Amino acid sequence: DDRERFRQILLEEKAALEHALVPAGHRFVATRLRSFYHPAEALQEHMGGIAYLGFVRRLVARLDTDWQEIHAALMRIRQAVVRQGGVTLNLTADGGLLARVESAVLRLPERFAPGASSAAVWPLPHAPRSEAFLVPAQVNHVGKILAVAQAGYRFHGSGLVGCKLLRTGWLWERVRVVGGAYGAFCSLGRQTGLLHFGSYRDPNILSTLEAFAAAAPALRRADPASLEQAAIGVSGDLDPCLLPDAQGFAAFSRHLSGTTTAILQQVRDEVLAVSSESLASLAAAMEQAEGCVCVLGSQDSVNGAKAQGVVFDHVERLA
Repeated sequence: DDRERFRQILLEEKAALEHALVPAGHRFVATRLRSFYHPAEALQEHMGGIAYLGFVRRLVARLDTDWQEIHAALMRIRQAVVRQGGVTLNLTADGGLLARVESAVLRLPERFAPGASSAAVWPLPHAPRSEAFLVPAQVNHVGKILAVAQAGYRFHGSGLVGCKLLRTGWLWERVRVVGGAYGAFCSLGRQTGLLHFGSYRDPNILSTLEAFAAAAPALRRADPASLEQAAIGVSGDLDPCLLPDAQGFAAFSRHLSGTTTAILQQVRDEVLAVSSESLASLAAAMEQAEGCVCVLGSQDSVNGAKAQGVVFDHVERLA
């Protein structure tokens, strides 16, 4: 009910998002691209991405004129979310402490409203499109997404090895060493079926997109020694040394996503069984997949890319 307290929270949130745009631009770009293809990623975009920044700005502008409507919406959210039927508790502790506090923790949901909210349907925001977002910066964040699952690719652990090869080989050489970007990366989502390319603090746009487009042939050229080295690296990434709190969080995340021990073991086995043939399957899907581009950078850089033939369906100034 405290509008001024809510205003303070809202302005702090707005300032934090705007401050993060340039230093964490690669994350905003990645979230935006993934949101076109998967409902969970679309929700993330609306709760922490560029769309969320726009929502927060509009909410600030409405705060004085529409406070009653905003307050009513907040109450509806609380009633929908804070319910007994929607609670999952995660507690990480040693055996002795767990035995002492478990009963008290399990009583916490009794303080919530009974019942559960109905399942929500989260539609995708709109059809995939290539976008540029303008910010006052000397460098760019360039991203490209490929819906490889839609192109027929079935996730295989060897795809993680392919991403490792590209990060440490082709992208490192073309985007970082030659192009001068601070970072270049790619990732493959097991549950989303999306392959994402990105660059960090990048002086270029066109040459980076050309490097992304040439990643599939680079993957086909991988030699056996590079495959083995990358597979060893991915195996270490899959099983890092975690402190107890991180172990608990990882277990909870796997529980929520339905990632079983058997699934994890299958991925490990597929990583170690990587071959030129399995990477060729990913490369073929990369060449056939639908994709789109997102750039967060300066007006001059975007104009220069457009003059060189890069097509953006939507251009918007963020700051």
